[in-house]
Amino acid sequence: MISWPRFEKQPSNESNAVGDAVNQMVARERASAAENMRQLQAARAAEAKRQRAESLAAAAVLDTDFKRE
Repeated sequence: MISWPRFEKQPSNESNAVGDAVNQMVARERASAAENMRQLQAARAAEAKRQRAESLAAAAVLDTDFKRE
């Protein structure tokens, strides 16, 4: 009976480089998405703060008008 040698395929340097490049690309995309989310949350918080200030200002005007009468 003939016994054939078994060869385990080792990843080439080229495929390692491609894998590294893909990993770097994914890491950049994740960092970008995290930064975008941070900016979105900051913008939402600023808008909520602006609306709250606007509401308080309107309430103060109404309160002042009410006290005058």
